[in-house]
Amino acid sequence: MSYQEMAKAVIDRAGADVYPEFTPNDETLEAIAELENGGGHKFSGITNDLFAELLED
Repeated sequence: MSYQEMAKAVIDRAGADVYPEFTPNDETLEAIAELENGGGHKFSGITNDLFAELLED
């Protein structure tokens, strides 16, 4: 039995909700709509530059 199968068995036995219901808040829904309508910002570069840009705001 693999570790993944054991984990699934433990979760099934415990009755834990592995995938809890998730309802996005208004800010998240607005961001999703913006992306679906072609908005947003695409970054290409190194991670350090991305975080530097984010911290500028």
